Amino acid sequence: MSAYIDVISFAGIIIKIVTYVHVKLPNGGLIADPGTFPVRDAITTFISSLPFDGRLVLTAMTDAVQQAAGVVNPVLTSAEAWWGILPPAPINVSYRSHAGHMAIDPLSPLSATINYISA
Repeated sequence: MSAYIDVISFAGIIIKIVTYVHVKLPNGGLIADPGTFPVRDAITTFISSLPFDGRLVLTAMTDAVQQAAGVVNPVLTSAEAWWGILPPAPINVSYRSHAGHMAIDPLSPLSATINYISA
């Protein structure tokens, strides 16, 4: 870092570089209460509250996550759905289940795919 600053700075200017250790966040938990998983719980509640033969709309799910405790700016980077033996397919805007209902796959837990970034 200091070598780069030496190259871009003007001669005669004294620059002090201060860095801090990054913030470590628990995997899926709130810092205030590591036993609480607000995003996972918001997604699970949203999915389970969809009516039979309902449509999963990603913006509505993002809105539900926005209401979770400690969430400031949710960013959904990908979503997939599959049924039967078919391979996963990306959900771009919305998805209607072929079976009439939806559930989170227990073999792909949300806690393994949710990343928290300190605001």
